[in-house]
Amino acid sequence: MTLPDTYSGRKHFFTLLHRVQIDNQRPPLFTPGMSSIPPSHLNETLINRYEQWLLVQHYSDITKRRYIPTARKFALFLGDRLLTSSTHSDVHEYLGSRAKNGCTVHMLNIELLALRSLFDFLSLGGLMKWVPPRLIKLRYAGPRFPRFLAIQNVKKLFRAAKTLRERFVLEMLYGTGCRSCELSTMRIENIDFKEHRVTVKAKGPRSRALMLTPRLIRILRQYLGNRRSGYVLADGRPLQALPICKRKSGAWYVRYRTYDERGRNLGIVTRSIPPGVCTNAKSARAEIRRRFKADRIRRPLGLVPISIYGIYMVVQRIGARAGIRIYPRMLRHSLATHLMDNGADLRVVSTCLGHSQLRTTTAYLHVSQKMAQSSFERFHPLR
Repeated sequence: MTLPDTYSGRKHFFTLLHRVQIDNQRPPLFTPGMSSIPPSHLNETLINRYEQWLLVQHYSDITKRRYIPTARKFALFLGDRLLTSSTHSDVHEYLGSRAKNGCTVHMLNIELLALRSLFDFLSLGGLMKWVPPRLIKLRYAGPRFPRFLAIQNVKKLFRAAKTLRERFVLEMLYGTGCRSCELSTMRIENIDFKEHRVTVKAKGPRSRALMLTPRLIRILRQYLGNRRSGYVLADGRPLQALPICKRKSGAWYVRYRTYDERGRNLGIVTRSIPPGVCTNAKSARAEIRRRFKADRIRRPLGLVPISIYGIYMVVQRIGARAGIRIYPRMLRHSLATHLMDNGADLRVVSTCLGHSQLRTTTAYLHVSQKMAQSSFERFHPLR
């Protein structure tokens, strides 16, 4: 092969040569040995890499819990076909099957967004030249107005709380309007008792400050007690029962979980006392605690945060006692609605809720019936 004479021709030649070298160095997508691997196993490998990609991109836990199961359900729907061989018709059929199973329009849109994200990942990796879900248009599901409680039901819910922990969860969710994820990751070191504020990790990589009322400050001090560090709402697991058992040989033994200094579960261990040392279970329990006092049988308080599901279950139990169907986010909606009813400015409510866009807060204008009623009576021409 001879070089072209002109400069532009030589430049084009070396550009093509560089591309050929890159293509030769690039590993093949499917090696000869991969032909014997079932497509379902290859799809599982791609989904596992997609899960790692979501982690690297710092997607929220809620997003990952929605996107990854959708990817697995779609791969199961394809059966013995590869994800890279699917078309927009396959996506149509999958969404149709989900709709037949009773999936709402809102959930169908979420699953379509999950499939778009999955095929975007495959396209960025060079496994596909197009994104089939992008050819499908989202259907408008209509406005979704937030559900909220009347102030009487909020007071009824507070009266149904039995323990200080339950009362604290309700006070924080309704008193600050925080999200469950923000309450779960709230730390004692980030509380400013003088300024009545606490810094929490908001959605995504952002952080924001929650405003605390004097009432919340009193409850917060009462709940924390002497603790000065760690998570505010820790995973409060009860102390293990330590049931003592006796073997046929006369030895006493007990099994329990142990934790390290960081609160991580080290597994279940068995501790025993030789026969003839103790005469009853009470003395055997005391002897085991004396001999193995270095074992951490209780998770250190404040090192492990409560999960979002744990907060949900606390609110559910309180709502069941009060006879109110409730979930944590409804308390956030209730605070925003009550602030609007009492004449709070829209921008102030947006700041309290941590909305990045003001238009997100405008949804509470539609549910604030008290403000609408007062304006209607005030400006009606025939009042």
